[in-house]
Amino acid sequence: MSFRLQVKPWELLADISISIVILYVLALQLLFQARSVLLVFTLIALFAALTQLHSIELGGWYTLFIIITSVTSIVLTNNYSICSYYLTTIIKAFVFFLAIINCMKLKTGFLVIRWSTIIAGIILSYLLLFRGVSNASMRRSISESINENIVAASITVSIAFTLFDITINKKGIKLYFEIAAIVFMCSAALLTGTRKSFIAIILMVALYLVFVVIPQSSGSSKNQIRKFVFAIIGIVAILYFVKYGIDQTSIGQRFKNTGYLGDKMRVYYYVQAFRIFKENPLFGTGWGGFVEQIGMYSHSTYGELIANTGIMGSILF
Repeated sequence: MSFRLQVKPWELLADISISIVILYVLALQLLFQARSVLLVFTLIALFAALTQLHSIELGGWYTLFIIITSVTSIVLTNNYSICSYYLTTIIKAFVFFLAIINCMKLKTGFLVIRWSTIIAGIILSYLLLFRGVSNASMRRSISESINENIVAASITVSIAFTLFDITINKKGIKLYFEIAAIVFMCSAALLTGTRKSFIAIILMVALYLVFVVIPQSSGSSKNQIRKFVFAIIGIVAILYFVKYGIDQTSIGQRFKNTGYLGDKMRVYYYVQAFRIFKENPLFGTGWGGFVEQIGMYSHSTYGELIANTGIMGSILF
């Protein structure tokens, strides 16, 4: 009798490596810093995927975006120290992006990526709910040194992947587990007091009900009733989520006090980003140009884009 192990070694290595990378990026790096972990396992995942697939997807327009903005930044910058820091960060992110999109092409790659992201969100939510610390404004994070917005964004990504996974696997215990996971993560996200994530979660769940659940209410009458009940429960859950968030957490207070210092500073950064863009409309000032002039990150991806990369970089992005 012979036994044949039905495992592709390179695919398995890619799956394990990309899983470690995702868990570290979304959750574990908030507990301990080991930056070499991210780089090493990202490169291993990319190499294993390349070996298994015999080719590599370079990301098309994103690759062009990286090349053009890097070259123009080196030419335009007045501060090579800040520029090199930004370029290093962007290139690391680019390698991570390449590892993700190439591992997704593997047979089990997307499954591993989905569940690594979901597990990371559950870990973060547990840490927030049971081990988190609150600041003076009652916003909660993993520790006093970690920005609440980072934690909230990671959980929001995990919720999005959980919703997507439900569309693929709609039955059995796994469905109820994923619904419970969404409720668990939504509860934790509220504690961060992050308005963007609050709005994003509401929109994601609402759009899911409108474009996924309701259109699939065809078929047997029993199936239609089940879908209808699920949609009603979802709508009630959204309304409760909004009411509880506004009434019982710091989110409500932050929406009401939109004139507080943090918001005023953000408006100032946005205005400055637009000013820098008007002065350098085509290619911007190069990566790090906004920080060089203002001394602070603009608190906006799009503010950074228009100020640092101009029209060309924004279009490519």
